Amino acid sequence: MYTNSHVLRADQRSTESRQAVELAVREHKAEIVSLQQALKEQRLKAESLSDTLNDLEKKHAMLEMNARTLQQKLETERELKQRLMDEQGKLQQQMDLQKSHIFRLTQGLQDALDQTDLLKTERTDLEYQLENIQVTLRSLPLRLLLHCEAELYWPGLGGIHYAPNVLKQGRTTWSSPIRNAHFRFLWQNTLKTFLLCSQMNMTQITHTSAIVAGTQLLQLVQFEMLAGTLILRLILRCCSSPTTHRLSILMRKSRWRAPFLSRPN
Repeated sequence: MYTNSHVLRADQRSTESRQAVELAVREHKAEIVSLQQALKEQRLKAESLSDTLNDLEKKHAMLEMNARTLQQKLETERELKQRLMDEQGKLQQQMDLQKSHIFRLTQGLQDALDQTDLLKTERTDLEYQLENIQVTLRSLPLRLLLHCEAELYWPGLGGIHYAPNVLKQGRTTWSSPIRNAHFRFLWQNTLKTFLLCSQMNMTQITHTSAIVAGTQLLQLVQFEMLAGTLILRLILRCCSSPTTHRLSILMRKSRWRAPFLSRPN
């Protein structure tokens, strides 16, 4: 009895131990499976994190490259900005110099315009003076001719002299007395007509003025033929060939046959 009970107890204890071991094994296996599952999950996470880390490293490298590129661009932009500022300073100096040059040119141009106006005024004055001198010089041969012819045929008559303003007004000034008052009247009026018909400027004796003066002479010679012939001869010497021809026709129409002049007794 005692032996059987001990055997039964030992079997029971062995069974319980075996069951406990099996239970522990199953629990350990389950725990191992769960740990393996967790390990697998952690491995997947590690791989994912590794990939993420690689991506981040690549991105970091790219960002570093971009940063270096941007830094180089920044340095280039700074250098370009500095060069532009230097060029701007130079251009500003050149513009200031150009403004100063333009201002001086403007002043010079204004001075030149003022000088031009002054020269134009002086030229006008000189032309006016030259015209007056030419008028005087052109009238000089006529006055000398009148003086010489009158002195040749009537001594003392050549003493008549004419100032330019007196000539333009057709008046005469006598330096010595003339006994023949009628001849003096004829000479004075004929010369006055001759000067007025020459447009009172003594620049030239025109065809028309000579014809008019000659016509009046032909009307006056009936009073003093010798004096009329003298003055007509003076006119013919100062006129052109067509005018002389016209005066000859007038003389023939008036039937005036004046002899060549001779010195009066």
